[in-house]
Amino acid sequence: MSWNQFQGDWQQFLGATKATWGDLTESDLAQTEGKRAALVALVQAKYGVASREAARQVNNWEWSYQIKANPMATRMSCHDMPGNWKK
Repeated sequence: MSWNQFQGDWQQFLGATKATWGDLTESDLAQTEGKRAALVALVQAKYGVASREAARQVNNWEWSYQIKANPMATRMSCHDMPGNWKK
């Protein structure tokens, strides 16, 4: 599942997004229009975390949906996960 699919079906994911980040309002989420960068910025602002941490959280949330959409994704290496940064 690509981020374009999230963006295209954003209304479908609002509840799950709010379940993950309970401090985000439906209005906040609607303003992101399903844009990944906007969601990362919103998580960063609302939770006072660094940009990299907000991106990691969004990556993990995205990854959980990719696993649901494609159970074989669990057989992927951690290096194949979205947002895997080399430190």
